[in-house]
Amino acid sequence: MMFSIFLHSFAATKTKGGFALLRRILALFIAVSLGCYTRAQADYLPHTVYRYQVQWQTMKAGYMLGELMPRKGGFNMFLAVESAGIVDILLNHHSHSTLETTYTKDGRLMPIQFRTESTLRNKEKSIHIDYDHQGGVKHEEVIPADKRVKRPEVNSSRKTMFNPLFASLEVHRHVLEYRKDPTHNNFKIPVYDARRLAEYQFTIIGRKNISVNHQDFRVIHVHFTRQLLEGYTKKEWKNDENERPEIDVYLTDDEQTLPIKFQGQLGMGTITATLSNVCHTRTECEYK
Repeated sequence: MMFSIFLHSFAATKTKGGFALLRRILALFIAVSLGCYTRAQADYLPHTVYRYQVQWQTMKAGYMLGELMPRKGGFNMFLAVESAGIVDILLNHHSHSTLETTYTKDGRLMPIQFRTESTLRNKEKSIHIDYDHQGGVKHEEVIPADKRVKRPEVNSSRKTMFNPLFASLEVHRHVLEYRKDPTHNNFKIPVYDARRLAEYQFTIIGRKNISVNHQDFRVIHVHFTRQLLEGYTKKEWKNDENERPEIDVYLTDDEQTLPIKFQGQLGMGTITATLSNVCHTRTECEYK
């Protein structure tokens, strides 16, 4: 009986949005370790895959894979999210996101294209964004297209190059600045995903020691929330007013600033993602 009550309560909450939000949050941080490398160093970086275990309360909810694929002149990045256990029964959530970047002549890293293919409750969604040489949005497509009656369009002048994956590099820059100057502990990043524009508001709490999967880490504690700006439906605005997420992220206190743990109060309980493996290939991490 208690299990049936839990299932009913779980399905009635905003778990759908919570799990998808955690996916976007992890996307924000999964490539943070890229930011410390110069263009010359990028050519010699190892191919690395990070696996994160996701839990809802104490129950297994799924896993995420973040893959960094250095290539000459830039990076390719891949993020996979797979639901598991009860979450898979209720939501059947799966997504694959990719980002291709390149270095400009003056050494700046710029996005070339961003792609997301996802399934939620057997409904498929694809998002494609292509960028010009200045990082501006050149072309975007959502398949199937949103009904504009429900979802308003984002003003073209406010669309940014900071998709969820590319924004991680900007996060990294701010965290490194904090390591040099502890007064640099508040910043904001506008994130655009071809449908919606939101502002992520970050506060760096400070340094602390934590234990994750029986390993001790010295970390930088970052807390953040999200402010909706444009492109959201009336229902999404209402849900945000009732359950605006508060997220805590813990990154290693070193030049890599590797995300170790994510935790957020969403819906009825807590969603947590922790780093479980670092591998050399995607296949190796998928079956750990």
